[in-house]
Amino acid sequence: MLNKLIELAQIQGSIDTECRFGGEWLYAIPAIKNTAMIHIVRHGKGWLYINHKKIQINTGDVIFFPHGSAHQLIHFQENTSDNQAVNHQSIENQVIEKQTKPIQDIESIQQATGLILKTNHAPQLNLNLFCAHFSYSEHADLFIQLPEFIHLNVEQLLVEPLLNLLEQENTQHIGQFKVINALSEVLLIYIFRTYLHTQHDSVSSRIIEWHNSKLSPLIHAILKSPEQKWSLDDMALFLHCTRIQLIRLFKKDLQTTPHAFLLKIRLQHASLLLKTSHLSIYNIALNLGFQSETHFGRVFKQHYGMTAHFYRNAH
Repeated sequence: MLNKLIELAQIQGSIDTECRFGGEWLYAIPAIKNTAMIHIVRHGKGWLYINHKKIQINTGDVIFFPHGSAHQLIHFQENTSDNQAVNHQSIENQVIEKQTKPIQDIESIQQATGLILKTNHAPQLNLNLFCAHFSYSEHADLFIQLPEFIHLNVEQLLVEPLLNLLEQENTQHIGQFKVINALSEVLLIYIFRTYLHTQHDSVSSRIIEWHNSKLSPLIHAILKSPEQKWSLDDMALFLHCTRIQLIRLFKKDLQTTPHAFLLKIRLQHASLLLKTSHLSIYNIALNLGFQSETHFGRVFKQHYGMTAHFYRNAH
């Protein structure tokens, strides 16, 4: 199911930035719409600030921002000794004070390989960070329900070998960009797997419930073949239950109706085909089970805010 949700999310992107910071520095990242951001802490430590939350980050940490939320990364000399507790209020006051003036200027350097290096040219580094950016469909279920940020430690997922491969590809090789994109997608899948298996919030629990739900076989079947008729009777027969039981299951496990779920999946398949195929809009509509091209055009515009023709040309 995760594989199909990733496909329908129409994810595109790569690991494209390396940060090398030392001394005292403040790196502010603005919000980016319909773009997921990932920070991979290769070495060192610092602090993440997002919406008045303060989180220490260390070697092996991965911070995932599914909705491209604005945030800050910072490092400065603390006045407390190693054996003393960190005074979070003191740290926050220093951040607020130093936001008005740069702690150290950070320069962006475009590398010949396409990777952007951000550095403050400090002689001794205290953070080495890789950043990835992924664009995705704004209607992607996989991202819509995720929290503002996810903080994981993924040392066990062998991120270091992945980054070593990335560095080898950041030289002029045949197929370089394809390999970098593939490595980036592998990283994203690892993050989703780790999140689902280690984080016990309402969102991860709900996604896991999809897999364990009585609806799971039907969800898989609809994702695989959305063009089928899939009437209420067809769905109920597939699950060997009554129509009333089917409706209750959808409301309990997916917080939607069978018809709304089917329509959403068909539209996500349609948007993917509009971007990636040369099929006519007429054929896409009929191949996905819509009554007519007119019917498809009407519901597509209702959900995506634009016509299918405009959507195809815009992407």
